[in-house]
Amino acid sequence: MKKNIKFTLVILLLSHSIANASFIRFWRGFEKSELSYRQFVEGLNNIFLPQTANLSTTDAKLKSYHPVLVNQKSLDLLVPTEVALVEYETEEGYKSYRSTPEGQMYSDSHWDYFDKTKSKSLVPVNFETIIEFEKAYDVGSKELQLSNQSLNFLVISRSESDNNEVYKEKVRNFIQQNFLERRALFVVTEKYVLIYYTGDFLSLQNEQVIMNSELQLGQKIKQGVGIKYDLSI
Repeated sequence: MKKNIKFTLVILLLSHSIANASFIRFWRGFEKSELSYRQFVEGLNNIFLPQTANLSTTDAKLKSYHPVLVNQKSLDLLVPTEVALVEYETEEGYKSYRSTPEGQMYSDSHWDYFDKTKSKSLVPVNFETIIEFEKAYDVGSKELQLSNQSLNFLVISRSESDNNEVYKEKVRNFIQQNFLERRALFVVTEKYVLIYYTGDFLSLQNEQVIMNSELQLGQKIKQGVGIKYDLSI
């Protein structure tokens, strides 16, 4: 009888966890070469960001939105011009909305501002120990919901002297040392690492840290600044 109770409890806990799991997309956008930087930023702030935020009122059920315009040092490293963590209530709701004419129009609107050949989204997977390039990972406590957490954004560059294995090992150690008790979502590329992390701001003294900033509640981004988009307005 006790075994049955324990088994039922495990099933209920897993069902609760799955039911409350959100669907997250890690976006990396490179601005279109036809646009000036000013046109790009104004287009994002005045049109594209509000359009994305409006998905919270549609069947897509946007849950939280965290766009960042990277700083000049990051741009020199060929990091995407804009990065965003986009959280929906469910994958099913997101895909259902994307299949509608309205959802397709929103999807196509990305290419008014971003280079379609370079820009893309990744869906983070649970981080174990292996790191691969061009993959997004989710590490730490999944109980920390992005919609009600303070977030920070970090860009780390690769040291020119590191081979692939040394570089990946450094990234692995950095993640394990700093984020297992928090929650972090990150993308690893051959030249840099992009990290969103929850909790208090980490003051990092490291020459490989190119950008490290706290995201404030707001509706406008500028170079070197990211926000937790205020969906309540």
